[in-house]
Amino acid sequence: MKQVFVLILILNPVFTLFAEELDFKEAYKIEHFEVKDFNRNSFTVQISAKDEHYVNELFAVSSIKLESGEKVSKFFYYFEIYIGNIKTDVVPGSLKIFGRTVQVDIYGFRTVPSGETRVYLIFIPPPDENGNEQPSINMHSIVYEIPPRLTVTPTISDIKPIAGTEGDLITIIGKNFGREIHNVNIYFVESRFGRYYEAYNEKELGVTKPIFISPPDVDGNQEMKFLIPMGVVEQIDDADWLRNKIRLRVLVNYTLASQQTDKAIRLDILYPRWKQVIFAISFGVVFAFLGIIPIITGKINFLPYMLKDHVTNTYSLSRFQAFVWTITLFGSYLYIALCYGLLKDGEIPEFNMSLLGLMGISYGSLISANH
Repeated sequence: MKQVFVLILILNPVFTLFAEELDFKEAYKIEHFEVKDFNRNSFTVQISAKDEHYVNELFAVSSIKLESGEKVSKFFYYFEIYIGNIKTDVVPGSLKIFGRTVQVDIYGFRTVPSGETRVYLIFIPPPDENGNEQPSINMHSIVYEIPPRLTVTPTISDIKPIAGTEGDLITIIGKNFGREIHNVNIYFVESRFGRYYEAYNEKELGVTKPIFISPPDVDGNQEMKFLIPMGVVEQIDDADWLRNKIRLRVLVNYTLASQQTDKAIRLDILYPRWKQVIFAISFGVVFAFLGIIPIITGKINFLPYMLKDHVTNTYSLSRFQAFVWTITLFGSYLYIALCYGLLKDGEIPEFNMSLLGLMGISYGSLISANH
């Protein structure tokens, strides 16, 4: 996708009186203009300023007090972009500032057709000293080539695993991904409702590209592998300490990949040391189980009661084996079940038959010894 360079003129009420003293045409330019999402008619625009001082003149911020008493910020932008005769607006919550560069996403009020079109940058002057609106000014226009849309829709059938930590490898299975990695964008989004997310009821947490796309097999299925980027959890509002549920938006050539099931676009971001946490929980449950045994048996020192042969008054190897295998199996299965539940969306793992066999041998020895 080619980059677009445009010189623009944007004013702030503070500088209205000094408009003749400032060279606005050299103060700002569009560094990058690109299609983002055909399904939403959205585009990404990057505007660079001559220096960081000019960045604050691209927009204004006012504080609004809600009925709940909470104060929130509302942004006002002093420019508009038209794509042909289609008006656009800034996506709420998309403003990002990188030094002297401002980036926003914009969306068209109608579908933007493919092909060559003219993009207009319109200056919206602030009201004059008497509060009267001033006419807008067509500052600049450029010709931009809107790429063609895909004739086939990418589809997602599965994602494995459905949970992982930042930096983990995730595999998406589906069709019509193509083979070009640079044509695919994977967005991590959090479903949110409120003042910052009016456009799509979601918050964009990050974006990455796949590191591998397999060729289609005989059925047309492909595998797309990517790494969960660092810093995603930091962007989540009210992040949970162990697991955070987010969604994926996979765009192939700016076209959203459809999902065959809800699970195909779900991904859980886990706490980096989640395995240690699960181990601690499992150990705590086993310890609590051992604490219940004295209540059941009515004996504080229950080990001699459970491990001694009451006929010979000596410790029984078969009783010891049965006790150790029971505690080990209970703790191990609990740990595996909790881990499996996190990675497999609550599914319960099958019981290991070899462990059941060992348990059977231990208890068989115990029964034979008692008879």
